[in-house]
Amino acid sequence: MPRPVFILACESSAIDTESKSMSLFNLIDRFMITSQAAFAESPCEFPFPMRAVACWMKDDGDEGVDFEARFRLTTRSGWKHETPPRQFRFGAGKDFHRNVYILSLPVPLPESRHVLWLQAELARVDQSEVVAFQEYPVLIDAKWADAAPA
Repeated sequence: MPRPVFILACESSAIDTESKSMSLFNLIDRFMITSQAAFAESPCEFPFPMRAVACWMKDDGDEGVDFEARFRLTTRSGWKHETPPRQFRFGAGKDFHRNVYILSLPVPLPESRHVLWLQAELARVDQSEVVAFQEYPVLIDAKWADAAPA
């Protein structure tokens, strides 16, 4: 069963063509929303595309096995968005696999602070059972600087 290595959210990324190393820029762990006028409707969209990145490490017996990876965004209040599954296979000599998904979608607008959970799960294509799971919190803080005083 593949092992979770990391999951995170960032604004952008780049892959070096020679080394295949990945660089991640502007890691996201919090959104500060200060203008109610800018997000007049709920749900609102992220202010920029957010990349979800999950890395998995091959374990004994994983080579040649087809896996299905997906991301999910969820809040504890029950809202969720799930990406379509993507299939991959660990090749010979390839110990790690990275899944990257660009998210630019409506999210529920909080009245105050809440946590948006970025989750990644992995299942074998020939089975429906999830074999590995990771999650990463993104704090969404809404402080309306332009709200009328009470």
